[in-house]
Formats: sequence, structure tokens, C-alpha cells
Amino acid sequence: MTILDNPPDANEALKALLALDEPKKARSVNSRAKGAAVEREFCAMVATHLGLSCKRNLEQSRSGGHDIQGLDGWAPEIKARAEQPPRGALLNMWAQTLDQANAVQARPVLAVKVNRKGWTFYIDAAELRPDIWQPCKSWVAIEPEDFFQYARGIM
Repeated sequence: MTILDNPPDANEALKALLALDEPKKARSVNSRAKGAAVEREFCAMVATHLGLSCKRNLEQSRSGGHDIQGLDGWAPEIKARAEQPPRGALLNMWAQTLDQANAVQARPVLAVKVNRKGWTFYIDAAELRPDIWQPCKSWVAIEPEDFFQYARGIM
């Protein structure tokens, strides 16, 4: 007997197709919750290291803008990933970070948290050595504590 001899009920086929989408929906909800959690964690680090109160930009999805407000002079873009992002993904994240920072004339900082590996911050290389690096061309990966030490030094 083949599928042509006994065609599946159309409703059953539709239910099967809809069931394939359910895990994707759950992942997107979990992804948003995970993103919100790491944004709150970033704000807690800012409070601990700089004594500043910052908050999530709740309009970022609808109106655009960087992820965190209250870190004056900086436009933080926060990302959470299960694994270390490949270079291409980092380039896309950095491009988004630059766009958000340029829109508000602030310094770009990309903070990426990788599961079980912790945080890495990326800042414009010209931020550290404007005499040798072109602005917004290259990034430098630094530890969170180094970023906060640098930010504290220029405040």
C-alpha cells in the first residue's frame, strides 16, 4: 500500500505541519527571555563596577536603539549565545552595534555572553589607540573588568 492508495487526512497533515512550528515558537520566546536576562545581568555589572543605575531599553525592538540606557556616552548592544559566535556572526553584531552607536553619537560596546564561558566585550580599537586605528573599522575584545576600568577612567 502506498500513500496514493491511502491519502492522509488533510487535517492530520495540517496538524503535523503546525506541530513542526511549535518548537520554533518556544525557542523564540526563550530567546527573548534569555536576552532580557543577560541585559539585566549587564546592568547589574554596571552597578557593581561603576556604581551607575542603567536599565533595559524596552523600546529597542519597536523603535530601535541600543539595548541599555544609563551608561552615558556608550551605546551597549548585548547578545547571548549558546556557543562562541563565528567571525561572520560577530561582524554582523558589530555592524549593528556601530549603527546603534552612530545613531546616538555614542561609543559602541558589544557585550557577548556565551553559555558556560562568560562575557567578552568588544570596543572600537580607535577608542584605545586613535593614533593608529581608524574609528569604527576594527574592534578589540576585552574582559568585562577591563572595559569597566577603561570606562571608569574616561568618565
